[in-house]
Formats: sequence, C-alpha cells, structure tokens
Amino acid sequence: MQWIEDTYKVKRGNVSLKVSKNEVNKYFDMGYDIYSLDGKLLKRAVPKDVPTLQKAFLDSEKRIAKLEAEIASLKEQLNKKATTRKTTKKTDEE
Repeated sequence: MQWIEDTYKVKRGNVSLKVSKNEVNKYFDMGYDIYSLDGKLLKRAVPKDVPTLQKAFLDSEKRIAKLEAEIASLKEQLNKKATTRKTTKKTDEE
C-alpha cells in the first residue's frame, strides 16, 4: 500500500502509537492495525496469536451459519413465489 500521509496511528490491543510513513509497514508486520490520524481504519493486521485466531475463526463460523440460514430462507421464499406465479398463471389461462 502506498502511504501518502506523513504520520499514521497504529494500534494493537491497548497500545496506540503515532508513527511515520517509513515505519508503518514494520508495525503492520508486527500485528498493528493502521489508522489515519482522524481514526479511519486503513489496514487491519492479521492476528498472530492463537487465542485471537481461534476467536476470529469461531466468529466467522457463526457468521457463515447465520448467512447460510438466511440464504435458505430467501430461497424458500423465492420458491413459494415461483409456485404461486405458476398456479396463478394456470388459473388465468383456464
């Protein structure tokens, strides 16, 4: 990523630092998230410790299960509407 600003915030856990654009990649490689000075997240670091990775994995599994249930529900609704259309169309033709 091309760093445009001269100074950025880096955060990891409860540690927050201001670093120059020359140091941003070093801190990112150490697991720090990169923020602009106004607090906008620019680049999220990949967690390096096992508990954080496990939590992220479990959160992702829950999110995937929720989305799969939503997809199944939407497909069911779509099938009901398609069946209703076919029934209505046959009735109109008779």
